[in-house]
Amino acid sequence: MLKVGSILVIRSGLALCVLAVLGCGQKGPLEKPSGEAAMGRATLIETLTPDAMRQHQASPPTSPPAVSPPPVSR
Repeated sequence: MLKVGSILVIRSGLALCVLAVLGCGQKGPLEKPSGEAAMGRATLIETLTPDAMRQHQASPPTSPPAVSPPPVSR
């Protein structure tokens, strides 16, 4: 059987966790920035893998190699 002290500790711990979760976070409505506010901001993929995105942006886009038709023998 649980003692009164352990019950109080468990309840107070749960109460602190609930207060911590309710007390943190962004205040106000969430909105996606657009226009000048969005210029120069990193995307989600860039924040997760910044090195991969830098390498991807540094290399120029390559076009597929030109394939010449085979010579026709008559």
